[in-house]
Amino acid sequence: MSEDLVVLVDENDVPLGHGTKEETHTVHDGVPGYHHRGLTVLVLNPRGEILLQHRKHRIFDKVWDLAGSTHPYFRDGRQETYEEAASRCLSTEYSGLERTKVSNSSIAVNYAAVDPRAPRYCENEFCRLIVARHQGEVNHNPENAYGHSWVSLSELRKDLATSPSKYAPWVVDLLAKMEEKRPLELSDLLG
Repeated sequence: MSEDLVVLVDENDVPLGHGTKEETHTVHDGVPGYHHRGLTVLVLNPRGEILLQHRKHRIFDKVWDLAGSTHPYFRDGRQETYEEAASRCLSTEYSGLERTKVSNSSIAVNYAAVDPRAPRYCENEFCRLIVARHQGEVNHNPENAYGHSWVSLSELRKDLATSPSKYAPWVVDLLAKMEEKRPLELSDLLG
């Protein structure tokens, strides 16, 4: 099997080529990696709670993320869609979410951040928010997370306001953009 490549993109998500996960997530001469396509999955339950994951990863370890984050990979001559990558992420990182339907949202942010715990590593992404709705139990994969939690949007807002460094930087940016744009696909969550 060939190495998974990520898609290098401009600020508008226009593909520019491909790069390895290692080179795109490494600081080069003080610059945080290469701008690439990423995604984060927001999973909501019927009570309107958001699934958070206590991230276990080489980059931005031990921070809280939304349900999961990954990249659409280019592998074996084929480019994954955002939805395919989100479904792969959920089925790899949880039991109980393997068949959860995901949908692309209108929310995306460009951001770059160096990992304060491991400053050799970084993220530099066009990050798309993917939305999923789930009813039932979930269990995180201990290889991918230290734990998980369901929280209300109001609880999350309060915690982000007082302790933003507990969260992955893309979560802070995506939620701010979500609050600003108030997309129709999340009107039930945002009120």
